[in-house]
Amino acid sequence: MLREKGISRKVCAIVCSIVMALSLLGAGITVDTITANADGVVTAKITYTAQFDGAFQDVKLSTPVASDTAERYGYVDAVAPSAGVSMLDVWVQIHKDLYTEFNSTNKDEYFVVVPGTYGPQINRAFKRGDGTTLLSCGYYVNGQTAMGLTDIVNEDSVVDIFLYQDAQYYADCYTRFSDMSLSDGYLSGKLLMDTYDNNYNLNSIPVANAEIGWLDINTLEILPANPFVAVRTGEDGSFSVEMPNTSKKYMLTVYDSDANNKILVRTLYIKDYPTPSVITESKSQEERRTIYSDTGRYLSNNNKSIVYGDQKEGYLIGLGRSGQAVDSGLYSGYYESVRNKIKSDGKFDSVAECAKVVTALNAIGYDPTNIDGVDITRQLNDVDSIEASGNKVYGFAYALIALDTKNYESLVRNQYVNKLLEAQLSNGAWGWNANGADIDTTGMVLAALAPYYNNNSSVNAAVNKALDYLSNVQAPSGAFASGLNENSNSTAMVLLGLSELGIDVDNDVRFIKNGVSVVDALCSFAVEGGGFGWTDNVEVNDYATYQAYYALCSYFRHINGMNRLFDMTPEKNIVAVTTSNKVTSVPKTGDRFLRFL
Repeated sequence: MLREKGISRKVCAIVCSIVMALSLLGAGITVDTITANADGVVTAKITYTAQFDGAFQDVKLSTPVASDTAERYGYVDAVAPSAGVSMLDVWVQIHKDLYTEFNSTNKDEYFVVVPGTYGPQINRAFKRGDGTTLLSCGYYVNGQTAMGLTDIVNEDSVVDIFLYQDAQYYADCYTRFSDMSLSDGYLSGKLLMDTYDNNYNLNSIPVANAEIGWLDINTLEILPANPFVAVRTGEDGSFSVEMPNTSKKYMLTVYDSDANNKILVRTLYIKDYPTPSVITESKSQEERRTIYSDTGRYLSNNNKSIVYGDQKEGYLIGLGRSGQAVDSGLYSGYYESVRNKIKSDGKFDSVAECAKVVTALNAIGYDPTNIDGVDITRQLNDVDSIEASGNKVYGFAYALIALDTKNYESLVRNQYVNKLLEAQLSNGAWGWNANGADIDTTGMVLAALAPYYNNNSSVNAAVNKALDYLSNVQAPSGAFASGLNENSNSTAMVLLGLSELGIDVDNDVRFIKNGVSVVDALCSFAVEGGGFGWTDNVEVNDYATYQAYYALCSYFRHINGMNRLFDMTPEKNIVAVTTSNKVTSVPKTGDRFLRFL
């Protein structure tokens, strides 16, 4: 559960069960006049959440609720249909949405209302309660405690319904966000718990060390505020999280990653969302070629010298495998810097670093098995070193890719394959360091497993599961998001994985959304004149540029029947594929396209 410092475990449990008041949104909630239909029934579109068993059970945005809902299910509603939608109508609607089998005949198994001193009372909800005693439950309307089931719920209201989890203290506290502000794409504020003493005096206590994340309102899945490091509130309850900038809708929430991302409390509904910075669109093959060529020239013009330690092996892989014209000393200079590293240290700082160097050297035409007599590919077999590293999944993937660039002999190749299969998450994805689904990681692992897809049944099954996952999480724009924002890096890594697998992304309906393919989406992030932006197509981001470039290189190599990007054995087929939906010649990004093939 939440691990607040200075707050008792029992109070902590209360925080996990109470829904935050939404009055902070103020002007964000509007109330419209409701007009009755000819039959006297009115309908209000409301947003609601239902929370019990310590987690969200349902979330609906702007769902219509008719004012005769309760009556149609056999309940006695003191509010006439012509008067408006009552809280009772909302409760019944939620049960209808949650339980498809819920009907007027079996309704008492789910939801029971009895007369009470202050009006109708609930003594069973969500199948909880014995149907004889009042159930400990609560509900807020626009952040205010609702007085009863006869309250009118207006258009655009936000209703939060929950069951209490601590009968002794259930009326004493709830959590809320305070001092909220949005600046430069980041939402900042404090998480507070309001408690009342026996004299009904309000005390606001900071909630420290609480994990903050985003909840996908359609799937109820948690998206961590940071995919790599948990974002927690400070001692004073303060936090700052990146706002989602995708076509999906999210709510801010508190959750527990140690309990399988269990959603603990619904704390704030963000009503207004920024729109994606890039509007994706279908691209012609000529447009794709131009983007590819412009980016190759951009990388060449802006990288006159690369040495080991610059962390730019990705640049070299793209440039070398595309054949882009580069300065005469670029590749030899890098090779000399690797020689110096080996002379001074004998090996690389990690297997992952070694793997990147091996792959880059092969891409630019140098032999990594004989650098002044040293075969650096031997370090790729250090399984124990990868196991002890902080990024095992990438370590295994990089090592496998490097081993397979030239089919180097290795006794641990199958071990790496199995390690990656074991690291696959239940939803089909892979995560950075095996924690939490990550699009970029999944794309890279698919590229690593590509050589085994057609001859290893276990790999085939795992890859197919991953492909289903990627298809399901692809945004309506055709792009992909890792973390909170649709971006070129994640989209590029998916394109890379698909192309290395030999998937025709131009025609595979799994990866085309609203007429926009994954390669179209990637090209939509291209900056005019060369390079790629990260979440926009205005400002060039070097990291995004080189990943997009070698992903496009993989794509063009695939559709022209050439070796995979990471298959650097002698070229098996340099004759272009000539089917009607494929380009008929390899788009050169320089005058030495086949220099190293």
